[in-house]
Amino acid sequence: MKKIFFHFQQVGGANAILPLIDILNTNYDITITARSLVYHNLTKRGFNIINLNEKVNTEILLNHFSPDIVITDSIDLSRTSDTIICKKIWDSSKKKGIPCIAYVDCWWAYKERFYFPDETSANLPDLIGVIDSVAQQEMLRCDFDKNIIKILGSPLYEKLSKQKKDQSKEKQKLGFSNDNFLLIFVSQPFEKYFGSESEWGFTEKTVLNDLILTLTNIPESIRHSLTMVLLLHPEDDGDQIANIIKTYNLDFKIKLSKDNNTLNYILAGDLITGMFSILLSEAVILNRPVIPIQLNLKKQDMLITNKIGATTPVRKKDELISHFQEAIVNKNYCLNLLNQQKKFDIVLDACSRWVHLIKQLTSNT
Repeated sequence: MKKIFFHFQQVGGANAILPLIDILNTNYDITITARSLVYHNLTKRGFNIINLNEKVNTEILLNHFSPDIVITDSIDLSRTSDTIICKKIWDSSKKKGIPCIAYVDCWWAYKERFYFPDETSANLPDLIGVIDSVAQQEMLRCDFDKNIIKILGSPLYEKLSKQKKDQSKEKQKLGFSNDNFLLIFVSQPFEKYFGSESEWGFTEKTVLNDLILTLTNIPESIRHSLTMVLLLHPEDDGDQIANIIKTYNLDFKIKLSKDNNTLNYILAGDLITGMFSILLSEAVILNRPVIPIQLNLKKQDMLITNKIGATTPVRKKDELISHFQEAIVNKNYCLNLLNQQKKFDIVLDACSRWVHLIKQLTSNT
């Protein structure tokens, strides 16, 4: 039986590939490793994972498991001490002549996912799998070799596109009434990963403050039907977020969730909002209305659904109240959002593409 060695630096990268692993499990001997944060996230969900730190000798590691192919995500943007693991695995794979694929599960910071800040050259994986033609073209504009970029699609997106979408049942499972309007705010450690408000125009904290202030100015009769859930990113500072909420005397419910089942909340939501999070594109696939918030954006928009016109971000603070109040009271407004979101096309045969490539690369090992 052929052996596949997986390594994950990011929870999002792992989530994108896990549906593929479910398919491969019957025909391949699978080993999964991850840096500590991802390890803890996946083990809570019942996966058998090996925890790696920055001191790991990746050549000894690959000698021990003797894989026929290595598959990783890419460098995590948090730039912690264990960021180097991914690059060490790519280097060791090269030295041992093991085919290696890295996967990029989003549409931004391409260079940063393969190069450290001072690097002008680096050992790259044999192939880089990307999510669609937009990512392919953007990576080519970043001077990546066209011969190593392959459009493979997202196994997660394929799975979501086929998932039964019963919002009412999902709401009830999570303990929410169908009479309540469920607003989901998708947080992310924006300031930690990307930079300050002066650089970008906003951070996760300023956006959350502006959104809460907006909701407090919506008529009381509308607010009473509102419940807001903040989906925290694994690297968010939950205490900081909680402290922001405590500064307000609110008459609507807010819940903080660091639940691993984020997609259950997305599916249950009446409206999904956030900044650039990949969960916003996943919400589009799950047929939930999405309004991104990017107030005073000073740099390039990184959200794919905005780039292709499938979603329209709110960029002016004084427009927040009209958009969110309309979304809460007017079902046709949300239906119009859903119609616009149909512009977002995904690779529907991602798993088949991955399986075919893996067979091809392991046929001579």
